[in-house]
Amino acid sequence: MVVSASILNLQPHALRIGDNNLNRLPEEQRNRLELVVVLGVDPKKVSAHALNANRYNAHWELVYRNDPPPPLTHIDGPRALLAELP
Repeated sequence: MVVSASILNLQPHALRIGDNNLNRLPEEQRNRLELVVVLGVDPKKVSAHALNANRYNAHWELVYRNDPPPPLTHIDGPRALLAELP
């Protein structure tokens, strides 16, 4: 999972958070998250339910997508997400 670091006042690139390591963020930073986007993760490792903001007493929007259906592959996940936008 990748979380935008800019809203955390960290370095201006993505902060990689895997296997539900949102717990490793200090509560103050976690509460500042507005959007968490998860693409191509194995649902057995990190489920959408596990990343629900209510579990952290936070208020982020969660966009959770598994890999797109064939013939697309894992690498096409970001493009498939963008194709959903109006």
